[in-house]
Amino acid sequence: MKIAWLLSLTFSLVFAGQTQIALGSYSSERNAKKSIRQINIMMNKDVDFKKFFYNNSLTISYKKDGKFFSVVVKPFNDSITRNKALIFFKKKYKTAYALQLTT
Repeated sequence: MKIAWLLSLTFSLVFAGQTQIALGSYSSERNAKKSIRQINIMMNKDVDFKKFFYNNSLTISYKKDGKFFSVVVKPFNDSITRNKALIFFKKKYKTAYALQLTT
């Protein structure tokens, strides 16, 4: 039992801080912007999720990583909010995943 507690404590410390959800990487800025438009359309169909999204001050953006453009949703300060958003985005983006927020 002590080992399980230590593992959960270690896991919490490792993933403490802000995280983001990566939705995809695109080879062009145009495709990244198109993906963001599709996400906004998807969110407009689910009013409850849209309220959740804006109440938690989340943003969708893209950034250049080398020669690719990554589309991310950020920032998440707690795992409950992040997991609820991740479940929603995995409906369309099966490979979406959470990772530590970088500047």
